[in-house]
Amino acid sequence: MYIADVLNYARSKFNPTLFRITVAAFNERALKAWKKAGFQQIQSFQALGDKELFIILARHI
Repeated sequence: MYIADVLNYARSKFNPTLFRITVAAFNERALKAWKKAGFQQIQSFQALGDKELFIILARHI
């Protein structure tokens, strides 16, 4: 599983207390997958150039 592998690598390499990711709002498939992995939306923002909306999600260890 891709998400589990990413999180396991980050845990072993960086020992974080929080995981944070940024996903383009149009990418509903990625948002659904990361939310299923326990991430919650904490913020959103628009890019300066093209005004694309991005969602920031986080999960505590």
